[in-house]
Amino acid sequence: DELRHGVVDLLDFHGFPPGSTFMQTLVAGMEHGTVLRYDPESYPHMVTEGPANGEAYFRSLSPGRRRGLRRDRKALAEAGAEVEVVSEWCDGKPFEDLARLHTARWNYIGQPGRLGRWNFARFLSKVTERLMAAGNARIYFIRFKGERIAGSLVFDMNRRHYGYLNGRDPVHPLMRFSAGDVLALRLMMDAFDEGCDCFDLMGGDYRYKQFTGTTKRWYARVTAIAAGLRGMRARLYFGGLNLRDALDDIKNFRLHRRTKEDLAKE
Repeated sequence: DELRHGVVDLLDFHGFPPGSTFMQTLVAGMEHGTVLRYDPESYPHMVTEGPANGEAYFRSLSPGRRRGLRRDRKALAEAGAEVEVVSEWCDGKPFEDLARLHTARWNYIGQPGRLGRWNFARFLSKVTERLMAAGNARIYFIRFKGERIAGSLVFDMNRRHYGYLNGRDPVHPLMRFSAGDVLALRLMMDAFDEGCDCFDLMGGDYRYKQFTGTTKRWYARVTAIAAGLRGMRARLYFGGLNLRDALDDIKNFRLHRRTKEDLAKE
């Protein structure tokens, strides 16, 4: 009603399954008096579904992948590295360390990363603090000689776990032992040991997400603006969405290529 009366300019929902009964009902309810932009395959997510526990997930990987992870996990342990699981906010210091590692990883290949915008970084910090207090968020780190050298932020809601943000020191000597992959194995095995139904690696079908026993799932997006003159200002946003989509396609192509080059160097 507020959309139709011009109180808000637009409503934007994304990241939901195309077959969601609730969202289909909502879209049908918004059709009268609005202009809709609906994309049933807006963005892919790489997900892992089905393992009964962590060991079953590990066995689902290819023999070569298992050998490599065992080798790297042993090498990290022998070097003195260990996994740290943080479930308390601790005045935000663990999140700051993760943000530092995330930014370092992406700056290394000339990208700003997801925390390049101050307002989004602040928003994610607040969300993480609240979800940690409710027992729905954890940060995993690999520590070496008291220093956090790789990290991953995980949310869990309704028997689904979400690997939301990763980071690592790209020039640390222990990165030659695939510290990020070893950390991902640990948090995914923990998730399935805790009864997780699905582990979602979130948006983007980058190569590094495709060798963890994953399946591609497409998620939908719908944007609604008021019909007629009330929606004129929001129509500019529609045009901006189309331009941004085109720019994202170009950026993702370049990023995918740079990521492959980065992996090859490692």
